[in-house]
Amino acid sequence: RLARLRYVVTSHDVFDAQETSSCLSPPAAAHRYRGMLALDKLFEGDWSAVCQVLTQVGEPRTLRGVAQLLGRCVAALQPMFLTAATPHDFDYAAPTGADDGSSRERLLDAPLDPFEGDGPRTLPSHGDLLDLVVLPLCKKAKLPLSLRMGTRRGLCPAL
Repeated sequence: RLARLRYVVTSHDVFDAQETSSCLSPPAAAHRYRGMLALDKLFEGDWSAVCQVLTQVGEPRTLRGVAQLLGRCVAALQPMFLTAATPHDFDYAAPTGADDGSSRERLLDAPLDPFEGDGPRTLPSHGDLLDLVVLPLCKKAKLPLSLRMGTRRGLCPAL
């Protein structure tokens, strides 16, 4: 009460294997706590962590699986917003196959493991993640998106 806080926002990282279950079935929250959903590993391209979580929850290891998992988390957590720390080399370009519906469907269903299927493949761009997964979810759930631009991790490992 002394700080005159109305509530505290807690982060939930769905692609952290230790936090996934609490994102899908969160405990009852006190009225002074609100949640937000962090997508850092997705935008940083940590595909091994993303694929591990998708497998853990029984979703396909594709962008469509990511979209389904995020939809489930949003329904369960009721977050205030989505957020992502974007890497320092983040750039936004129109998604691959933006004008072609069949290309869009292929991208949604392409494996996220770079060596799954027929061998090495191109992984989704930041534009693909935004336009095919994150922004449609934000629109559907009426949630704001916070992008923390230019994050560099591991600059001072001693911290």
